[in-house]
Amino acid sequence: MIAVRAISQALLWLLAAAICMFALDQLARQRLRAQLDGVASERLGMRLHSMSPHRWSGTVPTDVVAQRAFSAPTFEFKDDGLHFRVGPNPAAVGLVISGNIDLLSHSTLTIDIASSNPSRVSLLVRESLDGPVCTSESRPVPAGPSEIEFAIPRVKWRCVNPARSAPQQAAMLRMQFEGPANTGFVFRSAQLNSRSTLAVADLARHAAPLLPAPGDEPAFERELQRLVADPARPHPTLLQLPLDARVEQVLVARDRILEAMPETIIIPKGDLAGVSERAVAWTSRSPSASWPRWLGVTLLAAALMLLRLRPPFNARLRAALELAGVMGAPLALILGNQIGDNLSPPLLAVAAITFVFALSLLFGTAPALPGSRMLVRGWSVALLSIAIASSVSLLLGGGITHFDWPTLAEGARYLAWATVQQFLICVIVAGRIEILCRNRSSAILGAAALFALLHAPNAMLMQLTFVGGLIWIWNWQSHRALLANIVAHALCGILLTLSLPPHWLYSAEVSVRYFLIGPS
Repeated sequence: MIAVRAISQALLWLLAAAICMFALDQLARQRLRAQLDGVASERLGMRLHSMSPHRWSGTVPTDVVAQRAFSAPTFEFKDDGLHFRVGPNPAAVGLVISGNIDLLSHSTLTIDIASSNPSRVSLLVRESLDGPVCTSESRPVPAGPSEIEFAIPRVKWRCVNPARSAPQQAAMLRMQFEGPANTGFVFRSAQLNSRSTLAVADLARHAAPLLPAPGDEPAFERELQRLVADPARPHPTLLQLPLDARVEQVLVARDRILEAMPETIIIPKGDLAGVSERAVAWTSRSPSASWPRWLGVTLLAAALMLLRLRPPFNARLRAALELAGVMGAPLALILGNQIGDNLSPPLLAVAAITFVFALSLLFGTAPALPGSRMLVRGWSVALLSIAIASSVSLLLGGGITHFDWPTLAEGARYLAWATVQQFLICVIVAGRIEILCRNRSSAILGAAALFALLHAPNAMLMQLTFVGGLIWIWNWQSHRALLANIVAHALCGILLTLSLPPHWLYSAEVSVRYFLIGPS
């Protein structure tokens, strides 16, 4: 009877784990659809309201590549723009772009600039980040404020590649300024203007072809090439993309579309009506003020400090509040798509405050160190996760073929990051879930699920970390083998990153960074 009960409990636990795996996959699919819908609605809304999606401000450092003026002796961001001076060599200001720009679908590039002396400005373009440079003819810049316009179809270019007379798209776009030594410039703004507009009345008649499923690669590629070669293809191009393949395959298909036809508006299959409705209602949003974020950071710090200094006497209530204090903010930032290409100071402050709070929970409640026999068993269990990662590598990745082995510094950084994650999930989170559930098996599932959610919406990474989390959390609860878990975590991460195709894990990116164009 006892054996039957144990078997039934084990089967229920495995069923719960399988449901978690399925739910994680569905979460990734839902976030992918929401991301594609949001981007399509915004891009289409800009077109309908005659607003360029390519606008840059000299007052916003993140609009400028590396947040600096290249080759400029001095530069500074001020309220009226980016101030810089040229020395003996020309200075360049790079404009941040997401994906490639279809230059053929734009009529002009206007630059709002002020110069202390008569000078000149030209454009530097690369069609791919590692491709040759094309340099435009220069335009005169008078002394004082002025608006310089480049008529894209009529610009004369000088390309390093003699086979290319003019660039058709831009993966890199820079403005190069030259003038007398010590000439001062103020870059205020720049904007690319579309050659054609799209009216709301024309939206219903605007074709949005449905591509084959990304899982059917030959059919998908044939249809994509047919559209690329179609001279009657409208601008902007609207396409519908089925989402019935793996999340990773859909992202690869999205990147392939944007590589072949930059600035295509990609709409998930079946969402055209909803995207069109949101695009018609779209309005431009001004950048939000920073003080609400800092107010939130201050309130978070105050709440965590109060919880640490005056914890409730009830053990389960205390465990629940401490669990919320450790996991609430990170999950809200990750699932709320707040972790993008640039990590803001308030976001970094939230991460630091949360980690300090988690560390403070060790005082007075640090776990006892295991004995030598327990450590040996713990290392044996940790080896199991490495064996699973090796099997995944051999079966799916074909061995280590995609990346060079990490340097010593990269390995040390990953080891440090694995230490942070294992400390949070095993030492802090799992123990408090066990207090809440009063069941060790449920605590393992709950902690592993939270560990996976910290990697959302990266579909494959969530599922891999869920499986790894089950092993490592059980190992911690049974053997207190934290060091073994840390080493196994680091080795598994490095092994899978080295062996699996880049687009499967997308460099282990999370939150909205996962949806940036192309794996890095």
